[in-house]
Amino acid sequence: FKGNHGESIVMGILSNNLWEKFCNLLNRPELIDDPRFSSNNLRVENKPALIELIEGWLRTFDHISEASRLLMDAGIPCAKIYNMKDINEDPHYNACGWIAEMPMMEEMTSLPTRRFPANPFGFSEFEAEYRRAPALGEHNHEILESLGYSAQEIDEMERRWEDEVNAKRRK
Repeated sequence: FKGNHGESIVMGILSNNLWEKFCNLLNRPELIDDPRFSSNNLRVENKPALIELIEGWLRTFDHISEASRLLMDAGIPCAKIYNMKDINEDPHYNACGWIAEMPMMEEMTSLPTRRFPANPFGFSEFEAEYRRAPALGEHNHEILESLGYSAQEIDEMERRWEDEVNAKRRK
């Protein structure tokens, strides 16, 4: 469900007991017996109205974390959906090593690395390796030689490709 500032949350209001807790949290006890929402099946059938109700409530908070705290205190399962900034700043993610410095392209001298979510799984015989992506054409010789082309043929193909690209740029 969407709140303000592009923030979102997932909630698990999957039973009538949780629905009642949610309605009381909203200070809207009349919704407990509302015929549109009185069972999980009816809540699903009336999903657009339910989404509007929930997202209207979420927009009363400046940040989703405020709503999340209230939901958790009421015993309603929920979790903020993290964006990249949240992941990058989360102390738990960082303490567990779930953030990696990814090398960027060599020509990106102003940003040699960038922080990304790392592989959260550990394997006894495999260590995740983070390398920069290859530059366009960087492995042309290696790949094309494995297909039977000579170094001279590959050099000629690369010259033709470059000429074609430059001709298109001039148009």
